[in-house]
Amino acid sequence: MHARTLAAAVITAALVLLPTAAHAGSDSPTPYTVAADGLTLPSGTTFEADGHINYRVTAPDGTGAQTFNVHQAVPHNGIWPEAAYVGKSYYPWTAHPQFAAAFPEGYCVAWVQVSLYDEHFGEGGQRPVCTDGGTPAGSTDSGELEGATDTTETITAPDSTDVSGPTVPGSPVEPASPDTQVLAADSSFRSEVLADSTGQLASTGVATGPLVMAGLAALVAGTALLVMVRRRDDQETAS
Repeated sequence: MHARTLAAAVITAALVLLPTAAHAGSDSPTPYTVAADGLTLPSGTTFEADGHINYRVTAPDGTGAQTFNVHQAVPHNGIWPEAAYVGKSYYPWTAHPQFAAAFPEGYCVAWVQVSLYDEHFGEGGQRPVCTDGGTPAGSTDSGELEGATDTTETITAPDSTDVSGPTVPGSPVEPASPDTQVLAADSSFRSEVLADSTGQLASTGVATGPLVMAGLAALVAGTALLVMVRRRDDQETAS
C-alpha cells in the first residue's frame, strides 16, 4: 500500500509540473498592451510596489537602441519615479527623464518586460511599435531602399521682407551605438543592466526546458512504479 501511495504521489506531481512548464514562456502573447505612446495593463490590474518595467527603444530606422528601467521602490527615498505609477495601469514611454533627449524625433519600442508577467513583448514575433511616421526596424517603404538617407532640405518660411534662400541643414548627428545602453538621470537615479532573453522564466529564473523534462521523467517513473506494484499484488493473489 505504501508503494502504491508513493506511485500515485509521483504521478500527481508530474501532472502538476507539466502544465506549469508548458504555460510559462517569455515568447507567449502578452496580456498587456504595447502601443507607441505607452504600456497599458489588463483591465483591473495595476503596477505593484517594488515592481519594474524595462523597455528597449530604437530610432525609427532601428539604430541607437537604448534600454530604460522604471523601478518603483517603496519607500522611494526620492528616487525617480518616486512610486508615481504604483496603483496605476498605464505608463507613458516618454515619462523616463532621459527619454526625450535620447529620441527627440520619433522612436520605435522593440522590447518590453513587466515584472508582473513572464511574457515579454518582442520575443513572440511582435513587430516594434513606432510613433507616427516611424518605420519599424528591418522594414522598408515602397520604392525606397532600407537605410536610405533622407536628403530633403528644410526650407525656412519667408516673411513679407525676407527673400533669402533655404536654410542650410545642420551637421548630421552620429547615431548611438546599436548596443544596449543603460541610462542614469543623476546620482539619485537607479537603473539596471538588462541581459537579452535567456529562455528562462522572468519571475523565477528557471529554464522551461528542464522543468518539462523533469515532469516527463517523474510521470514515467511513477507509471512504471505503479505497474510494478499492481503486478506484485496480482502475483500474491494468484499464489
